Amino acid sequence: MKNFHLFTHKPKNILLNFDAALDNIISDLLKSNNVFISNNTLFFIDILKNNSNSILDTKKLTDLIKNKIAKKTNNVYFFETQIIDENKKKLGLSNIQDSIDTGTALLLSRNNNVKYYLNSCLSEEKKKFSLKIQLILVRTGEIVFVKTEKFYF
Repeated sequence: MKNFHLFTHKPKNILLNFDAALDNIISDLLKSNNVFISNNTLFFIDILKNNSNSILDTKKLTDLIKNKIAKKTNNVYFFETQIIDENKKKLGLSNIQDSIDTGTALLLSRNNNVKYYLNSCLSEEKKKFSLKIQLILVRTGEIVFVKTEKFYF
């Protein structure tokens, strides 16, 4: 695995621990009885929310989430950033570079026939990180999967 330099002032083992926590979550997500993935299931994966004191490259962490899903199933494809940006511009949200609120994400997703919206959040408390991933069925707004993994640095 490439060293993405995702963390600018923490030890390298954080990336490895993040990767392991992400692996556990994605495996459980894809095995969940509440998640139905068929050929060409469209996901909107929002930019990871950084609720930690660490300086992170959230875009690269989000890409890592996408890559993990793509490696574990070939039936998923992702709502493209260019289309997201065009839709945000139409809604007057083009200046928002970070993650967007769930209501807006669901609106963008519904307008583009996305099946699932995935949001993620990284939190930090006393040398312990928590990675939370939540998957929402766009059609109903129902949370169909949520899991948090803790890891240390």
